[in-house]
Amino acid sequence: MKFPSRLQLSRILLLLGAGSLLLASGCGADTGLVLTIESSYLVPDEIDHLSVEVSGGNQAARTYQVTIASPFPHTMAIDTENITGTLQVTIEAMKGAQVVTQAQIRAELVPDRVLEYFVTL
Repeated sequence: MKFPSRLQLSRILLLLGAGSLLLASGCGADTGLVLTIESSYLVPDEIDHLSVEVSGGNQAARTYQVTIASPFPHTMAIDTENITGTLQVTIEAMKGAQVVTQAQIRAELVPDRVLEYFVTL
């Protein structure tokens, strides 16, 4: 019998945790966005936090700062209630005030659906 690797187990636990968080917060039938962020950069030696900016749709831009202390992957749920249209999401991996790397995605929101995007930094 082959057991899952540590990385596979981490991903499974993160996805289960994100799903539980969405269900517990009542987002089961709401519109939402879940980001699973992967990187080969070392935490906290090379990256110590993420900056995620969400813009577009019918709302003003929002920026989320997330301190990270454990290795990647990291999962983040973004509340998109009352937002319609296409969102531009910019994820910056930071060390102090310095941007180490970044990625951008476009997310087309679908009413009553929680969409998951996988991002590699």
